[in-house]
Amino acid sequence: MLIANMKSLEQYSLLITKEVETEEVVHQFDEEFLFEKLVAFRKHLAEVMCIPACRIFRDASLREMARKLPKDLLSLSLITGIGKLSVKRYGAMFVAVIRQHMSDQMLLELREVFEESLR
Repeated sequence: MLIANMKSLEQYSLLITKEVETEEVVHQFDEEFLFEKLVAFRKHLAEVMCIPACRIFRDASLREMARKLPKDLLSLSLITGIGKLSVKRYGAMFVAVIRQHMSDQMLLELREVFEESLR
């Protein structure tokens, strides 16, 4: 079932990216903003997989992800409450959401610097 729904996850990832592109530049890197993205992604993933969202990752783990910004599966495995099976099943997707968020944030900051240099 997960493979059949990967296209849906890809579409959701594009939706998240489009939402970020339309965000105002006033958004500085913000733990709460990333936490909300992670919660939304977890909710969508849970719906696709027909399981409760808390079986994927708990809020406390998502908050720690937003604070520590794991860039790979090893650093994700060091987050409190995340076991080996969760890392194997869901880790790559959540690391991808975090990386995308960081990339989007860097682009927004570069845009601000560029616009400021034109003034």
